[in-house]
Amino acid sequence: MEMKTLINPKLRHMIVDDIQSLIIPEKDVAYLYDFNSLMHGLLVLTSVNYAMIPVLKKTGQMVGLLNITMIIQEAMTLEDMDMDNLEGKTIDQIELRKPEFITQDEEIDSIIYKLLDNNFVCVVNDLENKEFIGIITRNAVLKRLNALLHNPKLNEIVKFGSDLEMLIQKNSEEFHY
Repeated sequence: MEMKTLINPKLRHMIVDDIQSLIIPEKDVAYLYDFNSLMHGLLVLTSVNYAMIPVLKKTGQMVGLLNITMIIQEAMTLEDMDMDNLEGKTIDQIELRKPEFITQDEEIDSIIYKLLDNNFVCVVNDLENKEFIGIITRNAVLKRLNALLHNPKLNEIVKFGSDLEMLIQKNSEEFHY
């Protein structure tokens, strides 16, 4: 879905000038491969203490998101839980949650919108191949917005609205985070 850009370009620059600075790269993200067993997935999710993590194909292509609830549902029977079932099943045998994808040239407006209902968005090389690059977390974007909103120079800009262009230009370096 293409979203119309509503944030003033100068404000957008103050929030984030380079989307790259928000990305947690693949090497620093906990993820699973679709060929991993559900038991392995349970162990990883439990050890990293995240609610949900990305699942990749061996080629690095994003295929979905996995959480503990999905795994536990696969272990449940009518009377109890069969943990052996988790060892015999692989992640690609269950339905994964569809992630929100973005590319590195996505506008901050769209990223904020997608983060409203997600703790993170998955950054991919393009929307067709979906080679996993990393994630952008809601927390990272909220920290940027918080820093901007608490910057004393922003009060000057709001106070002198008619001189907005001049003040933003004059103070643009102070707003870059």
